[in-house]
Amino acid sequence: ICSVMLLIFCVFSAITMVGLFYFVTGFVTYQGACAPLRDRENNTLFRQLDASIDLNRYLINNDTSKKVEPLRMSNVLDACSADDSIFKILRDHKLYDLQDLLAISIMSTNDPGKPIPTIFDEDLTKIDVLKNTEVKKLEILRDSNLSDYRSKKFTEHLCTQLTPTELPTMANQLKELRASLWSQWGIYDWARTSLYNEAFNLQRFNDEFVEKIKSIIEKMTSKLQQVDELILYNNQAFGQSIATLLKASQRADVFIKTQGKEYINGLGENLTDFLANQIETYARRVVQEGNNHVGRCQPL
Repeated sequence: ICSVMLLIFCVFSAITMVGLFYFVTGFVTYQGACAPLRDRENNTLFRQLDASIDLNRYLINNDTSKKVEPLRMSNVLDACSADDSIFKILRDHKLYDLQDLLAISIMSTNDPGKPIPTIFDEDLTKIDVLKNTEVKKLEILRDSNLSDYRSKKFTEHLCTQLTPTELPTMANQLKELRASLWSQWGIYDWARTSLYNEAFNLQRFNDEFVEKIKSIIEKMTSKLQQVDELILYNNQAFGQSIATLLKASQRADVFIKTQGKEYINGLGENLTDFLANQIETYARRVVQEGNNHVGRCQPL
């Protein structure tokens, strides 16, 4: 019994010593780490450390030439307790202002008082869409024998229905008539043979001629449509298409020589303004997201 009591006492003493060790360790840790953060104003250790430590010294690329207010741990913790954005803390201590992104000029814009710079200043008065020799060649083509060409003049005369009735249909009807004739004692054998031969001839004629002619007509129609796509404009006759092309080239010549430079500069200015607006919109969204959604330090 004494040995058992001694064993129980030893085990209980060991458990008590381990519990006492963890209690002392936790108490020291709490007083050193947790208590200063919970009761910063009344904690002597935290006040001493807060007064002697400037977080500006530990920032990357710290510029020592600029004089900024010391960044104390208490200020950072207060801001984090209020769930402020990290960018607000940096701005309040004049370390970094996210609004500076809006001042960055990626594409230079014009001031209202300054003249708009010229993007394109080449002489376009000597540019011709079509040279005189090319115009003459086109005029010759316009007045040639192809001037009234349109595929419709040919396709409207192509007949795909070569027979009043489809020959396979007629052949089947002859076969049905042959099968309906009375064949007892061979009375109508000669008629049955004639009907079979005619049905066979009709089917053979359809396979050897009619189908091939239809295939040729389809190929001709397809080729004529391809020619139309190559040389005609808006389904007009060939001569009219050439005339339309010449008139369009003349209008293009006049436009390029009189308004071409202004048109190119206008396009460049509009493109520059569009890109500048897109970049500004993107920068504003970055600033908005940074101030409202990025860098909330409450989890710290």
